Parts: sequence; C-alpha cells; structure tokens
Amino acid sequence: MSTLDDARAALASLNGKLEAARKKASSIDVEIVGVSFAAHCDDAGARKTLDALNAKASSASLEIRSLEAAVSEAKRRVDLATAADADAADCEKARQALALLNDFAKRGDELQRALERFVAKYNDLAGDFRQLEKLGYAPTSYPLIKVNMAAATKTALMHTDVSVAHLAPHARRDFQSVIDGWASHVRARASARLKQITSKAA
Repeated sequence: MSTLDDARAALASLNGKLEAARKKASSIDVEIVGVSFAAHCDDAGARKTLDALNAKASSASLEIRSLEAAVSEAKRRVDLATAADADAADCEKARQALALLNDFAKRGDELQRALERFVAKYNDLAGDFRQLEKLGYAPTSYPLIKVNMAAATKTALMHTDVSVAHLAPHARRDFQSVIDGWASHVRARASARLKQITSKAA
C-alpha cells in the first residue's frame, strides 16, 4: 500500500471508531434520562446507577474528544499524502516533457530543412521548364505549371492543420525558430516546476 492508501485506511478506521463512540455516548444518555428522576427522588439504587452512568458518560465524552482530534490529524495526513502524490506525478510529467523536448526541437530543424529542399527542388523544376520552353518543348504553359504545383502542395497539406494562405512579411514564420521558441518555453516551465518540487521535498 502507498502512504496515501495507509493514510486513507487510518482515517476510515478512526471515523468508524468515532461513530461507534458517539452511538455509545448516545445510549448512555438514554439510560441517564431513564434513571435521573428516581435518582434525584432519594432512590439510593437509582442514585448509584446514575453516578455510574455519569462516570461512563464523562469517559465517553473524553473518548469522543480524543477521537475527533485523531480524525482531524488523520485528515491532515491524507491531505499531505495527496499533495505528495500530486507532486510526484508533476515531477514525472516534467521529466517526461524534458525527455521529449530534444526530439520535439529536432523536428523543427528537420521540417525547416525539408521545406528548404522542397523550395530548391521547385526552383529546379521551374528552371528545367524554362530551358524546355526555350528549346520549344515546353510540356505546358508556365501559369499551368504554377497552378498544378500549388494544387499538389495544398493536396499534400490538406490533411494537416498547416495554413497555406499567403502571409504578409511580418506574419511569416519558419518551422525551426517557432518550434525552438516553443521548446525553450516548455523546457523553462518544466525545469522550474521540477526545481520547485525538489526544493520543497528537500
């Protein structure tokens, strides 16, 4: 069992004892009510019984008070164990995030290089077309080349969430710098959280 499981089990046990103690005290109170009149009307036997019941009631009251204190402490321990488990889970998530970030950042560089190769190959294609055009063997018109290549690019991207709309210069991005920025932000946040929890546990 984990520390949290132990704390919860202790709390459940103490709550059970407290409920039983309260029922016992209530039963004693009922007996006191039943004998009080006779005890206070000079019935010696009833007086003796009442005194014994009062002693039991006092003991039961003290038992309830101590059990309430124990339950309060048990709840505090459950809260501490719950927080410790949450911190441990946060630490594990932060470690996993840090382990993933190297691959995540690498994807940005790979995507940027792949995009640059794509642009270079497209420019090579355009150059080949112009040479064929000069030789009189153009396979089609250049505007049609552009339309079909744009359609091919959009077809390849239509199952992703990457926008292919033309962007103004200030809105343009490249994969590498954007993903590096994201990775740096997440790395800083995960490292800070890990340091915070580690410092608290020390």
